[in-house]
Amino acid sequence: MQVSKSADRARTGALRLLAREHYAEYAEIYEQIRPAALDRYKARNQARIQLRHRYSDRYLELHAQEKAGPGTDVPAGIRSKSWQRAVARLADLRAPAYQELFGQFRAQGMNRPAAYDRAMAILREADSELFTRMLTEEYQLWLAIGTAAAQQRSSAVARNRP
Repeated sequence: MQVSKSADRARTGALRLLAREHYAEYAEIYEQIRPAALDRYKARNQARIQLRHRYSDRYLELHAQEKAGPGTDVPAGIRSKSWQRAVARLADLRAPAYQELFGQFRAQGMNRPAAYDRAMAILREADSELFTRMLTEEYQLWLAIGTAAAQQRSSAVARNRP
């Protein structure tokens, strides 16, 4: 399967950002891998992939952010709102699987929020491509709304100037 250049750039950018966020762990993993790796580039990539598995939710968020607009700093409010909406959309699309997982965790004695979080983590992991696409769409939507609102404000200010 051929990967597009934009998808590859988004993935690489997300891995790079994740390594920066968790630099101490990344450096430790890299030092462990480097002696056995063919070269430093392979070691770097293997270390980043291990970080991706440790922080899969954060990787998905960074990947969606990079797909929405490489280099775009998505404000915290938009990140939070987008994450919640994408999770809810995934739960709706995978309702039977979600309900089964949720029921299993509730039967184990977990409270509702904990059961919800665990069930959704499993669904996000199982459908990571779909979740990333939905999160990207949410980022793009909220960024577009923010841009349109800013343009309306600036045009209103311009109209009110003498």
